[in-house]
Amino acid sequence: MQKILFVGNSYTYYNDMPTALFVPKAEAAGFPCQVTAVTRGGWTLAKFADPNDDMGAMLEKLLQGKKKYDYVVLQDAASAVYSTSRVSVKKLLPLIEENGATALLYMRYSAASTLEQNKINAIKHHTNYTMLSEYFELDYAPITHAFIYSHEKYPEVPLYAIDGGHHSKEGSYLIALTWLYSYLGVDPVGNTYTADMDADTVAKLQECAKLAV
Repeated sequence: MQKILFVGNSYTYYNDMPTALFVPKAEAAGFPCQVTAVTRGGWTLAKFADPNDDMGAMLEKLLQGKKKYDYVVLQDAASAVYSTSRVSVKKLLPLIEENGATALLYMRYSAASTLEQNKINAIKHHTNYTMLSEYFELDYAPITHAFIYSHEKYPEVPLYAIDGGHHSKEGSYLIALTWLYSYLGVDPVGNTYTADMDADTVAKLQECAKLAV
């Protein structure tokens, strides 16, 4: 049983993604998981790394408690850049290591009205998370790459919710597949959990997750 703690904002919790999509996919592949989430809309890793912030205090209490995690997945806000994210991750790593867990990064996707603007935003996220990965020697899930692949290859698949910023059911499925392959090494192609989507859409999303990783 893999125990995973997700830390982030609505780009992590929207559509109850860790529990409703990631866990069933992992279980379908023979990797039972138990997930916990410390999330709040708009929150940054800087706030989660601040013990005076109520969410930061909650995260610290969890990591210092009796429950031990295998992995802690970190996701920063859209506005985050390398200089600020690095300071936050550096503060959080000792707590994560003290718990006995391995820190992982969630390279969030970009939300924009056009593919070209998405690519511009994606470059920023790619730069931030790959630099964090190199500096701290942490693995990451390239969600922004998966979204770009899907945009380019299958523009008919709606990745965004009605608000235009968060992930749709299809986008959630793509993220969870990319997490699965990045964090647990489970090939997404052929995963039997479909979230009640048609086989063609599932195959397209599984393909894009594999390409990204």
